[in-house]
Amino acid sequence: MSLTPGFKLGPYEILAPLGAGGMGEVYRSRDSRLHRDVALPLRKVLGYVAQAAEGLAAAHAKGIIHRDLKPENLFVTKDGRVKVLDFGLAKLTAAEVSAPAPLGETTPPNTVTSPGAILGTTAYLSPEQIRGEAADARADVFALGIVLFEMLTGRRPFDGRSSADVMSAILNHDAPALATLRPDAPPQLAWLVRRCLAKDPDRRVQTSLDVRNELEDLLRELDLGASADSAADRKTAEPVERQFVLTAAHVRKLSVRNPRLIGYPLTYIDNRVESETLIVFVHHVGGDHRAFEPSVRSLPYRAISVSLAGFAPGDTYRPALAFDDHSQLLRILLAEFVRECRPARTILVGFSAGSDQILRMLDSDQGVGVEIAGLVALGTNISLETCFVSRIYAEMDAGNPDGTLDVLKSLGEGARSLSGWLLVQVYISQTFMKFATDLEPLKRYSAELIAPFVGGGDPMPGWYRMATERIASVRFVFSDAEMAKSA
Repeated sequence: MSLTPGFKLGPYEILAPLGAGGMGEVYRSRDSRLHRDVALPLRKVLGYVAQAAEGLAAAHAKGIIHRDLKPENLFVTKDGRVKVLDFGLAKLTAAEVSAPAPLGETTPPNTVTSPGAILGTTAYLSPEQIRGEAADARADVFALGIVLFEMLTGRRPFDGRSSADVMSAILNHDAPALATLRPDAPPQLAWLVRRCLAKDPDRRVQTSLDVRNELEDLLRELDLGASADSAADRKTAEPVERQFVLTAAHVRKLSVRNPRLIGYPLTYIDNRVESETLIVFVHHVGGDHRAFEPSVRSLPYRAISVSLAGFAPGDTYRPALAFDDHSQLLRILLAEFVRECRPARTILVGFSAGSDQILRMLDSDQGVGVEIAGLVALGTNISLETCFVSRIYAEMDAGNPDGTLDVLKSLGEGARSLSGWLLVQVYISQTFMKFATDLEPLKRYSAELIAPFVGGGDPMPGWYRMATERIASVRFVFSDAEMAKSA
């Protein structure tokens, strides 16, 4: 028998159908004892959506895009197989623009549309469909992400009182965190849902076959009990040095497309700890990934410490990049780390210039490029006076060794103790032994680092405001003991 919304079975009140099959129908319901929606068991959801993804992959391989995927178009056979139904909209091609369908309704199958038309069920449209742009197979991946979220939580990720409200939510709002609605969902699944629901198609999971593979891997891990993330289950490992090699596509995102950067390795260290939390460290001016090695080694979370391009100790070519290009490469690295680690939460930690770098990225339109749960800014520069080492580096002239030597001698003049003087000398010595006479990358970075403070500039209030708007937890840490290392 079919159940209509409002029908009650014991403590359960039927809200809406989620799907149907030969063995019966699946409904979203509300448990009156708990006052919350009830969704399907985790393994069953993963299995069903994996099969749906496989069906979409078969269609996409033939050049067919569904464009109206939703629970009503998924059919479960008597033997538990999932079929994707109603490809009517996928065959439409051309002529007049149609209005968006009301929430829960579909554009009539015989409607002929042109580019710019909005086809499909409003609650399952991708951002590009809402904008009337050309949609490819990644629009189906977005819809599949909505179906996956709904089957896991019993609610849609984007909702509203009207179709306009729903479309606005799809375009402008992030889906609720899966962990808050489905605590038993492993972090890999939360990552997959977020990637399926990415607003930008280029940041989305690229194929439904990838979705299927991820879900099948999750099912195997659940069967093996490998998704548990407790202290007893964590595997610790010695930090290893790794490299991320830039491609031509990465270089095209920079302000200067230097062909020597194609194939260039960005170096970082990684403790490879299994954890839901990823912590990424960004070093001070002149430093590199080794600055945070003790923290990377001791933390019980996944921890990675990066070197800016040209700053790693083993770099044989040191490009003198613009500050904003360093930021762009950090965005590329962060996206790669999140893709590989699939954390439930990502925390950034910057020291001195590293803090400034992160804050300036957050203050830009692009942000840091990934979802960030927390920021710890250590010894952030707050004025031109706190940038005293960077000011020195910015004024250096590699072609004038005597002048550079005079500048370096002046660095210890402000030391108030022997230990402070020694700290400065060790820091400078280490930096110069690494860069030798190839000082241009350090000089350019330092000059652009101090630029916002020159002439009495006070960018910190704006940086702080933007950081706190974009990140839920922001911590600034200042210590006089660190001033000898301040950038």
